[in-house]
Amino acid sequence: MRIFLSSSYIRAYKRKIRKNSQRAVTIKEKIKVFQTNPTNPILSLHKLKDEKQDVWSFSLERNLRILFVHIPEGVLFIHIGTHDEVY
Repeated sequence: MRIFLSSSYIRAYKRKIRKNSQRAVTIKEKIKVFQTNPTNPILSLHKLKDEKQDVWSFSLERNLRILFVHIPEGVLFIHIGTHDEVY
């Protein structure tokens, strides 16, 4: 699966790893899991509702998530953040 990154995702990602380099490793590992098996229960993959009905989410840590949309070429990561930041 090809993954593309939006500019808003990149900005948020840089903020998330700035103070915590170990978090970058965790994020990379979970993205690898997502690429090989998006339905792995460890990711808690789910589709959002209401105004974000085309957006999906998966968990990286207890309170860290990636939001993405499906595009013809693969998936586009649109945001990364805590539950309160992304929902």
